[in-house]
Amino acid sequence: MSDQEGDRWRGGPPRLAVGLRGVWAIGSIVLLVATWRLWIPWGSPDYPMVGFVRISWATAAWISLLSTIGVLITLGWILVRPTVRGVGTDVPAMAPMMTADRRWWIVAGGWIVLFVIDQHRLQPWAYQAALYALVFATMDVRRSKSWLIALASSVYLYSAAGKFDFQFAHTVGADLVTNLWSTVGGDPESLPESIRPRLALALPAGELLIAIGLWMPWTRRAAGIAAMGMHGVLLLVLGPLGLAHSRGVVLWNVLLIVQAWCLFVRPGWFDGRTRDEANDDVDDHADASGHRPTTDEWAGVVVRLVLVAALLMPLSERSGYWDHWLSWSLYSPHTSRLEVQFHQTATTRLPASVSRHLESDSDGDRWRTLDMAAWSLDCRGVPVYPQSRYQIALVDRLCRQHPIDDQVRGIVKSVSDRWTGQRQQTYRLGLEELSTSGPRSR
Repeated sequence: MSDQEGDRWRGGPPRLAVGLRGVWAIGSIVLLVATWRLWIPWGSPDYPMVGFVRISWATAAWISLLSTIGVLITLGWILVRPTVRGVGTDVPAMAPMMTADRRWWIVAGGWIVLFVIDQHRLQPWAYQAALYALVFATMDVRRSKSWLIALASSVYLYSAAGKFDFQFAHTVGADLVTNLWSTVGGDPESLPESIRPRLALALPAGELLIAIGLWMPWTRRAAGIAAMGMHGVLLLVLGPLGLAHSRGVVLWNVLLIVQAWCLFVRPGWFDGRTRDEANDDVDDHADASGHRPTTDEWAGVVVRLVLVAALLMPLSERSGYWDHWLSWSLYSPHTSRLEVQFHQTATTRLPASVSRHLESDSDGDRWRTLDMAAWSLDCRGVPVYPQSRYQIALVDRLCRQHPIDDQVRGIVKSVSDRWTGQRQQTYRLGLEELSTSGPRSR
């Protein structure tokens, strides 16, 4: 590195973080703001928080607020000052975010606290952001790249695997095909019902090819371009011009387009400069100081174990040992769920934010079904967490806040069979029976 270049870097850090770390810092801030009602409980006070620990609403709300603010401030700090002196040693600000940055521990810790307080916050993009924060906190650019490629590729791999499924082919997949056809000007009626499931399976087939291509260096760039195209199509179908899905879903697809560009198509952007420049700077610094910046050994070991679990545990999703969204079960309707109904006599006790999502009593038995998906989108602006365990606990909290006991009933539905689409169903009457623990994913 020349003296002139050295003076430029020693004179101060770049004005704004670039590269994949900067992309995820910006993306996380935008997504947090766009889905603020999920993180700031006062935005949806009637929607219960279901955490992995039991604490009072007020305590959970204040911890959530402080954690969210902490994550946002730290991400902003990382953006405007990408490199700090002293990551174990006195490291000159020579290249944006080339070393492990311990400030990402604050981000990762904030995510974890927010998840523990409310499981609903385990949105796929937030879970991915938390995993990346652990990588950025413990690894330099060179060490982190292979892990990030593996994590990013696994999203497409498991997402594709979850869609080779009877339910997807005959419901969500068929609808996506129909909407895509109509979006490009085709007549939906021209697509025979019998052919739509077959066309739907072409979607995960393409996603699977992308995942395989991303794993192999010689096909990575082409697969990255294909991934960008796939997310572009999803934006067309799911965005404002199509099905108008939630802002979080749309923005996450935008973020993944930028990620594919930085990580797979133009890997020189990964560290914020060209690949050769970045490598030259790291080598020069290592030679000059005799020490390449590293993270604490034990922290690195623990993080690697967490990443291995994140890569392997989705294999157990259909057995119920790992949650659907944490297994990248995206746009796949095979997930476990709860269908809950309230008796007409109890509806007056429910807040308006709930009662307006009760479906009409079509069969005259005075029981009305709660549209949990619509309730979640209305109150929190994000999809409901697709896990029967969470949905049962959510209804339990709701009923205890607005004393309802025997006036609630539900059908707990298991993961659907991959080949037939059939589910095991358990009927439960009353709050005590409804809240009884059942099988892991059922």
